Amino acid sequence: MVVSCKKEHPNSSQKHINATIVSSTEGTFTINSVPGGSYISCGNSYGGVQPTKIDGLNEHYTAAILITVGDTCITVPGTYNFICQYVKDYSAAAITYENDSVIDRGNITFDIVREDNINGVREVFVQGQFHATCINGLDSVAVTGTFDGYFN
Repeated sequence: MVVSCKKEHPNSSQKHINATIVSSTEGTFTINSVPGGSYISCGNSYGGVQPTKIDGLNEHYTAAILITVGDTCITVPGTYNFICQYVKDYSAAAITYENDSVIDRGNITFDIVREDNINGVREVFVQGQFHATCINGLDSVAVTGTFDGYFN
């Protein structure tokens, strides 16, 4: 008798970006990205190096979290500096809060960075969390969140 086991891998197109935004003027709300509203990538593009990117849109495509890490692919777990943007009214006025001019910019931690072989194709899976204070003029928000998925 022959017995075979098929090892299940997560769908390499599934990505999850979840963020909680706390505003002193507007309260607390979340961005839980929906299928097709998440993007996790890094690598060469047209011969140039791209930073690691993690982007997530909310279910109504009206708010977004946009994260840029370094200028190369993240290949090992660790904590990194990053640029975080929270975009309110993404589909209209696009009011952007950023952490690039804040004294304590926060950080992003990649807890897992691993290569998987999915149907003969090398895929890189990442998982981690982030936190930042982002400002727009005199207004600020605290952003915390998690992410997981395979690089595009």
